[in-house]
Amino acid sequence: MKTQTDQTHPNVLIIISDQHHPDFMGCAGNSLIQTPNLDRLARGGTRFSRAFCNSPLCLPSRMSFLTGQLPSEINCLTNDRHLSSEIPTFAHAFGAAGYETILCGRMHFNGFDQRHGFQRRIIGECVEKYGPQAGLQPVLGEYKGTTGPDARSIRMSGPGNCGYLQHGEAVTVGAVQELEALSRRESPRPFMMTVGYVQPHAPFIAPPEDYDFFDSKISIDDLPAFDPALLHPELQRLRKRAGMEDPVTAPTLEDQRRARVAYHGMCRFLDREIGKILDNLEAGPLRDNTIVLYVSDHGEQLGEHGMWWKHTFYRGSVGIPMILKGPGVPAGVECKSNVSLMDTGPSLLDLCELPRLPSARGRSFRCLLEGKTSDWNDEVISENLWPAASTCLHRMVASGPWKMNRYEGFGSELFNLDDDPDELRNLADDPSQADVLTKLAEPLDQLESSESLIDRIGRQREVQPWIDLAINFGDAPPPDKVWFTGLPGGIQNRIDPR
Repeated sequence: MKTQTDQTHPNVLIIISDQHHPDFMGCAGNSLIQTPNLDRLARGGTRFSRAFCNSPLCLPSRMSFLTGQLPSEINCLTNDRHLSSEIPTFAHAFGAAGYETILCGRMHFNGFDQRHGFQRRIIGECVEKYGPQAGLQPVLGEYKGTTGPDARSIRMSGPGNCGYLQHGEAVTVGAVQELEALSRRESPRPFMMTVGYVQPHAPFIAPPEDYDFFDSKISIDDLPAFDPALLHPELQRLRKRAGMEDPVTAPTLEDQRRARVAYHGMCRFLDREIGKILDNLEAGPLRDNTIVLYVSDHGEQLGEHGMWWKHTFYRGSVGIPMILKGPGVPAGVECKSNVSLMDTGPSLLDLCELPRLPSARGRSFRCLLEGKTSDWNDEVISENLWPAASTCLHRMVASGPWKMNRYEGFGSELFNLDDDPDELRNLADDPSQADVLTKLAEPLDQLESSESLIDRIGRQREVQPWIDLAINFGDAPPPDKVWFTGLPGGIQNRIDPR
């Protein structure tokens, strides 16, 4: 492999958020949300309007993003898994080609390896320790327990402050300072920097000024309507498990309105932080030779189909925002072909004229940027094993306008996204679509079976606690300490009394 050290090769800046609904951007046609910075990024580049994650869950999605492989192929199907250090990532590929590789902020790495190919890490994770059972009490305080599928997270929504927001501000400062340092250096070596935010992931807590901006603009009438009778039985089970059906724990309509207001505010906060990074980049010498990618690891349903958080294969959960700008990327274009997170690494390497990561299943969509849509097989696969006690691995496949959600042991859903973008008409039982279902099932049938995967995961869970305990009783290896340990004054969690 030839080492690349010539600055004629473009730099790469990746910004990845957490739990950003694909339609919550002005450039996606949302007239209420305020995302002027992501909108200007889209005006100067290409927005992929049918981008999907490869798992609607944080760690599996991010590890798939990094490796270009499906979560089942890298043994990362749940949030407690450790990505093996023997599995290469696109950070390894850029580093092997001579790039300086830098990580600033969230990537949801578990275990002692907090780099996975990144040569430097500016800001660490916002957790107590790097073991999966470490907990978030020091970071979130009274908001602990409101980050996932629990009705309490909707009931505790509103204006305020929490550790996640402060982590986001620290990530922005670190990224801007790093860009300024990179712009001053005389070395011809290009860089690949990944900037990771936790926003707009629950808790549904927005800075008061951002919450107030949307409070009067969103009413209870704006909550998504849904018919519980039309919800798939597996998803009815998830709603019940989260306390959404319990007469005592279920959030009120006002709770849900307040959570939607807060989520809009969190997106506004995130966009403002991203804008500071883009402003710095565009004002300096790195502007014309840097590829910028914005993505999220998965979406947020925010009440669509009666569901909140992620975990499902509906677009609000499995769809993601994806915007690409820079050398070789057409400006002001919307790409409607299906792409996925695990295609991004191969695509960035290709745009930089670097060798492909040989282990990656993901493909380069450079041909789409060049207008060669006929060269692209737009098949996308996503996988989901949730909750952890589930005995089935569910999978989704999208191809052309069709999307099939296959729930092992519970039947399937079939939607035509051209005719039914909100996925309200399940065509799985329509006899005229039997051939479509059969065709979509073919790539899924070639993957490892659910039974085999569940058995393998069970064996892994027998041994992983030994590693986790060693981490939790120890300390993170330097220099990648957890973020909050050196924070002056501690973390200021605050619930606004309104």
